[in-house]
Amino acid sequence: MKRIKSWFQNSFEDKNNPVLGPSLKLLHFVGLQNIEDRWALYAINVIIFFEMMLTCGEAIELLKDSGDLFAITENLCVSSVTVVCMHKIYAMKASRDKHDAIISGIAYEEHQLNDVTNPYHNSFVEYKNYAHIVVKLYFFAVYPAALFLTTRPLAVYLYSEEYHTESNETVPKPFMISIWYPFDSNSYWGYRAAITLQGLMIFHHASVIYAFDSYCFSIWIFFKGHLKIIGQKSIDLFTDDAKQILDEETVSKRFKECHRHHIHILKIKSLFNSMLSPVMFGYVIVYSICLCSCVVQLVLGAGSTFHKLCILGYTGPLIGELFLFCWHVTDVVFQHMQLSRDVFMSDWWAATPYFRKQLHMFANQLSLPVFFTAGPFTMLSLATFIELMKGSYSFYTVLTRT
Repeated sequence: MKRIKSWFQNSFEDKNNPVLGPSLKLLHFVGLQNIEDRWALYAINVIIFFEMMLTCGEAIELLKDSGDLFAITENLCVSSVTVVCMHKIYAMKASRDKHDAIISGIAYEEHQLNDVTNPYHNSFVEYKNYAHIVVKLYFFAVYPAALFLTTRPLAVYLYSEEYHTESNETVPKPFMISIWYPFDSNSYWGYRAAITLQGLMIFHHASVIYAFDSYCFSIWIFFKGHLKIIGQKSIDLFTDDAKQILDEETVSKRFKECHRHHIHILKIKSLFNSMLSPVMFGYVIVYSICLCSCVVQLVLGAGSTFHKLCILGYTGPLIGELFLFCWHVTDVVFQHMQLSRDVFMSDWWAATPYFRKQLHMFANQLSLPVFFTAGPFTMLSLATFIELMKGSYSFYTVLTRT
């Protein structure tokens, strides 16, 4: 068991990217990271092409059910995860240059902190271990949801009495996702082919979501960790470890290092936000549609209790995913707000008038707000998440009272 645990840990370690190592290997596994093997690249592109075709099949199935409101809302709930996943795939492929610049920028900062002699090495190890724990625990949030979705046809078959009567030939076969196929999916071999394609697509999409979200979480944890380190550097601007006042040359070097470090983190943040903002914009829209569809189905009262539990099973992971995004973003924003206070926790009173002026200018720079956006209309934060939940509850209240 110890050997297996050691192999599992070492397989995710990357000396060049200590924090992003696990998420980068996951991205490479699902085909979103640079792939040097030509045949592997062809295979990944073929898989993505077939998944795009299946997504189009979901849209066709929605049009076919245009007269059934319950069927439309059910398909929207299930198909929303597929749409979000495809959006993430194409966003990563379209932002390859930004992705490479983010990785190189993070690797540059981590290379300096990875040295044991660095005074901030312990802070680096702390946020690195936390990022790895988040990535490992997120596995148990994504794949159980995928397993729940793939076993839905079996659960429907075992739970529904319609499939245990003598005249069950007229009962439609249960599927994981409602998709239109160019062949008869109700035939013996057609049904098995459809179920196999859906299962493979669901687990590949779960892997993409796991890899992409782990990548985002690791970067936000990196931001928070380095903002903490910048705060520690700001506190240590004028004194050494023994709390002795430093000479002007050393203080000047520390000012320059704090300024460089902060500007570099803001550049990485700007690149990451420009890459992630379109994804989160689409995600917020899909999440709103999915949640409203879930509310409609619950209010209509159609379907069995098991069916309603299935709908909540689709929506729950989306809510949890958006909450984790908003939580980490808010964590970074509040940590940046702390920087302007950390500056004045230093021994600034012992500095010369020149350095006091520099400190005031540096504090003004640190006080500028930092935020992440979800498209051009809203900022990503816990406040946004709460507003979406309140809007969904208001929608539910209106429907139940009419």
